[in-house]
Amino acid sequence: MASLGDEPVEVTLYTNLIGGGAGRALPENRQEYVWKVWDPYVRFKPGINLKYVLYYDQKDGDSVQYKRYPGKSLKEIAEQASELTGYSMSKFMPPSAIRKMLDLQPEDLRAVMQLKYKGRTVFLRTYDDPVFWPNEEHFAAAFKWLAEGKGPKIYFTSADLERSIYKKGEREYFHLTLGKLSRNALINHGYSIDTLSLDEQEVPADADALVVADPKTELSPVTQQRISNYLKRGGNMVFAGEPGKQEMLNPVLKPLGVQLAKGTVVEVTKDEMPHMVVPYITWPATDLADDGKLLAQKVKLARQLDTLRALHPGVVNLEIADSGFSVKHLLVTKDRNAWVKAGKLVTDSATPVFTPQEGDYTIDSVSTLISLNRKLGTKDQRIIIAGDADFLSRIRGQNGFLWNAFNGWMNHNSFPIYVPRKEPLDVLLTIGPKPAKLMQVIYVWILPGILLLTGIILLVRRKRK
Repeated sequence: MASLGDEPVEVTLYTNLIGGGAGRALPENRQEYVWKVWDPYVRFKPGINLKYVLYYDQKDGDSVQYKRYPGKSLKEIAEQASELTGYSMSKFMPPSAIRKMLDLQPEDLRAVMQLKYKGRTVFLRTYDDPVFWPNEEHFAAAFKWLAEGKGPKIYFTSADLERSIYKKGEREYFHLTLGKLSRNALINHGYSIDTLSLDEQEVPADADALVVADPKTELSPVTQQRISNYLKRGGNMVFAGEPGKQEMLNPVLKPLGVQLAKGTVVEVTKDEMPHMVVPYITWPATDLADDGKLLAQKVKLARQLDTLRALHPGVVNLEIADSGFSVKHLLVTKDRNAWVKAGKLVTDSATPVFTPQEGDYTIDSVSTLISLNRKLGTKDQRIIIAGDADFLSRIRGQNGFLWNAFNGWMNHNSFPIYVPRKEPLDVLLTIGPKPAKLMQVIYVWILPGILLLTGIILLVRRKRK
């Protein structure tokens, strides 16, 4: 915020009477909005000017409201909503007026804040959860974007049926990238996201990272060459493979000294299917970023407690050779009942049997996720390689914090912006275990005993009188 200087920041809260989040963004809740949401920032930068726009509108092609109020026009629907809220319709701009002012359809016409500073604009979004308002990380990213005028840009390859950033299916990456209602989505943390076909063009110069996630067809020689060119320039990358499709990525991984090994990692447990592998998050992984879960994992590792794990719904072992990169193992199966099935793995039948004659093999520690790092001229090249593309998807996945940590590490933690809080030290309670035990005896036994004895004496003496 200090980097914004004395220039004012204009903040406009747009509230759609019949849109998402209207209940929390109407004037009746302005006390919360001003004092709980913005006061922590206004005290450091008084030049934050809060404005408000109330309107009603329906997204083009959306018939939800018309189905809810059959036979009603949009204005009649808004009039009924205004009666329920107790506000006059005169307070709400009609669709024709708000659309001349600003196109809010890309924001789904829900409650949203627009920040303006020196001709730059950025949105701060609300979310469909109990908190509703943005977190401090979102505010910090917005202020930094306004101050610098840009954030990191990530490209996803799309010509070989890779995971999509536009689809909302459980195997896709929309909720990690462009999901405006997802708190963890990179778009809400200052990132720009786009796709490209490497068959058609080179990686753009403004790319801060390139992601190749689970290609299902063989990469063309042109694509392979352009990935190689990008890597030789010191570009940062994320590779994510899948069992049964190792050969799609292995040609471009070979110069990096990494190969997706044949077969599928198996972990036989009491409750899970054998391909559901849950490796440990290692100490090097906790240094990727100041994410709260990773910091908590670091404390657990320091105290030798049970560690945090991540779920892989199908993963391959990563074979690593020396290639000039510094390698760190981020997820490993060490000390777990894990081995590699070389042939076809049947997951919905009897427990698979380890059969060395068929090529099955064991390994002390299977690495399912690694980072590569090297100095290339003036660049500090950073690469993430995963033996599974599903662990970042919605398939029972809660690993979104890892995805943000990857991206933070690749752009030297400029974004996302983490605001960790150290646990406060208790400087008032200085009692030790032995005095505490003595106090327990005094308060639990001695003082109640004295009270009981006093009561008995008092009652006996009264009866004698």
